[in-house]
Amino acid sequence: MPNYKISERRRGEPLSETEIKTIRSLAENSLRPQRVADKLCYARSSIMYHIEMIRMKTNLDPTDFYGMTKLLKLIEEGVSDD
Repeated sequence: MPNYKISERRRGEPLSETEIKTIRSLAENSLRPQRVADKLCYARSSIMYHIEMIRMKTNLDPTDFYGMTKLLKLIEEGVSDD
């Protein structure tokens, strides 16, 4: 097996339903992971894991405004294509 970094293997993979739910919840909760964890009844560490997976897969940061707006646009385009 080649010695790739995790981020290289993950980049381009589709987002899971949980990751999409995390993105939408971050947008609704002022980009605050603790509020998302409380709302979705997850541990904060689980939310941070999903945020990191989103970063690796998309190369966008869901905890800043620019990254969030791009992610929401990508999600909407993906949903409308189905």
